Amino acid sequence: MQMIKRRQRYYANYRTELAKVLADWETREDVMIPGADGAPVSLRLFLLRTARKCLWIARLGTFFPLRVLGINIPTVAFGLDFMRTFIRRDAQQQCYSVRDIRVACMPGEEQSAMRSTECVDILSAYTTENQFTAWFGEGPYEFDGVQLAAGDVVIDCGANIGFFSALASVRQCTAYAFEPMEHIRVYLNQTAQWMRNIHVAPYAVSDREQTLRFFADTGASGGSHQSSDESAALVDVHAIDLDTFVARNGIARVDFIKADIEGAERDMLRGATRILREFAPKLAICTYHLPDDPQVLAEIITTANPRYKIIQKDKKLYAYVP
Repeated sequence: MQMIKRRQRYYANYRTELAKVLADWETREDVMIPGADGAPVSLRLFLLRTARKCLWIARLGTFFPLRVLGINIPTVAFGLDFMRTFIRRDAQQQCYSVRDIRVACMPGEEQSAMRSTECVDILSAYTTENQFTAWFGEGPYEFDGVQLAAGDVVIDCGANIGFFSALASVRQCTAYAFEPMEHIRVYLNQTAQWMRNIHVAPYAVSDREQTLRFFADTGASGGSHQSSDESAALVDVHAIDLDTFVARNGIARVDFIKADIEGAERDMLRGATRILREFAPKLAICTYHLPDDPQVLAEIITTANPRYKIIQKDKKLYAYVP
C-alpha cells in the first residue's frame, strides 16, 4: 500500500510539472528552433504535443507501475522525442551534434533510455536557446546560482561520453572529465578531440587514492559503478581524491563540480574538503542513488564550508556560496 501511495505522489508531482509546461506554452509566443535535420521546428508545438502524450502516460502511472529497471517510462518517452527532434545523430561520424556541440556516440545507443534522459537533462536549455529547461528526468545541472560561466574550471565526475564536458567547453570553460572505464574513454577521448579544453582524467573519484573494483557495463549507456559482487564482470580501476588530483596537477582553482557517480558522491565530497573550503566551487550533484544522499551530502558540504547555500530540487543538490 505504501508503495502505491509513493507512486501516486510521484506521478501527481510529475503531472503537475507537465501541466505547468502546457499552461505556459499554450499562451507563450512561439520560438523556432533548428531541428535535427536543420529545418526549423516549432518549440511550442513540440512541447505541447510531447507533454500531452507524457501527461497521458503519467496518468496511467497512478494505477500501474511505469518504471522498468528504475527507468521512468514517461520521462524516457519525452527524452526520445527530444533527441529525435533536435539532436542530430551522424552514423558515419558516430556522433551526436547540436549547434556547436559534438559528442561521440556509442554503437547501438540511439534508442538508449538512459542516454535520452541524460541528453535532455544536460542539453535541453542549450538546444532550445534557453527557452526551455526540462525537469522530467533527473533535472538539469544548472539552477539558481549554480551556472557555468566563461573561464570556469570544471570538474566533471562521471563524464561518460562527455555531454556535460562538451557543454562546459562550448560555454568557454576548461573541463577535467573523470571517467574510469577504458571502454567508455574511447568515446570520451573522441569528444575531447572535437571540443576544446576538455582534459580526460582516467580515474574514479573517491575519498582517497586507491584501487577499486568496478562493475563494467558494456551496454549502450556505459554506466558503471563500484561493486563487490564477485559473480559480476569486475575490473580494477584507479581512484583518486580531488584534493590530491588538483594539487598534483597544479590546478590553480576549481569553479564548478558536477557529479553523477552511482552512489560515490559522498566519497567524492569527502575527498574534496580543501577544494570546498578554499575555492568554494558551485556544485551540481545527483542525490538519488542512496536514500540518505540529500542529508549526508549537504552535511559534508556545510561542514567543509559553512558559507554554502544548499538547494535540493528533485534528484539534484545545488550548492554555491553567495
